[in-house]
Amino acid sequence: MHLGIITFQSANNYGAFLQAYSLLRKLNSFENVDADIIDYICSPIENHYKASSLFSGNENIIKKCIKFVLRMPSIIRQQKVFSVCREKNLRIKYRRIERKDLFGIENDYDMFIVGSDQVWNNELINGDLTFFLDFVSENKKKSSYAISMGNESMNSFSEEQVKFISEFNHICVRERALVQLLSQQIDENKLICCIDPVFLTPQDDWRIFSKSPSHKKYVLIFVMGTGNYVGKMVEFGLNLAKKNHLEPLFLSDQDRWYKFRNILHLKGVSPEQFVGLIDNADYVVTNSFHGTCLSIIMHTPFYVETAIKRSGRVIDILSRFNLQNRTLSDGVLDADNTGEIVWNEIDGLIRNEVDYAEKYLNRIVFENKYNGGAEET
Repeated sequence: MHLGIITFQSANNYGAFLQAYSLLRKLNSFENVDADIIDYICSPIENHYKASSLFSGNENIIKKCIKFVLRMPSIIRQQKVFSVCREKNLRIKYRRIERKDLFGIENDYDMFIVGSDQVWNNELINGDLTFFLDFVSENKKKSSYAISMGNESMNSFSEEQVKFISEFNHICVRERALVQLLSQQIDENKLICCIDPVFLTPQDDWRIFSKSPSHKKYVLIFVMGTGNYVGKMVEFGLNLAKKNHLEPLFLSDQDRWYKFRNILHLKGVSPEQFVGLIDNADYVVTNSFHGTCLSIIMHTPFYVETAIKRSGRVIDILSRFNLQNRTLSDGVLDADNTGEIVWNEIDGLIRNEVDYAEKYLNRIVFENKYNGGAEET
């Protein structure tokens, strides 16, 4: 059976890469399954990671030029390490395929799986119907896995998008709130909610994938974006490091070495190094969904900022594992006493979620197989 995955494979973003890697790895672990990632380029996602994106916004041209000069070296480094990692770890087909060419590849696959990540977030994809598999004519070939739209309260689907979603043979989303939203327009019996694909790779296998850092005894402060809360979140991380006699390390998807200059900034960090940094940290302080997920998987104590634009996905994952007391709001702990994390209990909950997800993936793969998939190819 030949499966094609449509996702955010080209984003120079740790979560985007790790979820794609883990889903691809899991699907290829099934007997007689041959899965690859279709290297479709979504222009809004692609442009977000280009240096030219620094010239967007309302700042005057002088500030934009200064920002370009300051950040250009880190963008080049990130592009290089992600390119090397993708080449090494992702099986990719139809490199740099454009939308007009997608309609000619349907017969090359027995099934298409769209997801995971925020591929139904219209703010990110600008309504791109590729992520709704509009180029696939046979409904039985359309499935999804753990799709997110970022924050359900801030987004909505067009009538055309709902039409294409309803044609999916199997619809799997990541957040329970998205099930509730879609059930208002689509048969609820077609909807299922599964864990993010990074959980499908066990802790030991992530350690094999990762690269251990040279740093010892540290707090990793991992920041996504540039919200107003960032300063308070970083201050919490600095205080946590000082209290526990640890070194604070700063990592950002938009590295700004000229900010927080009193912290050691990590630059040119590959996805393998990213996993190693989380695994070996004494604490992680982050506003990142996947930074939170990897901290849970690797048993690293963490605190996550929830005063963010797309907080629903973080709140959902914390509630699944009874970890609501690890939240920050504007850099302040929401709970008086966070207590210790009982990792044995968390692992049991992870196993239940992974078992459920694997049953779903097995069902959609082998149901398709025995209805005319791999046996005919």
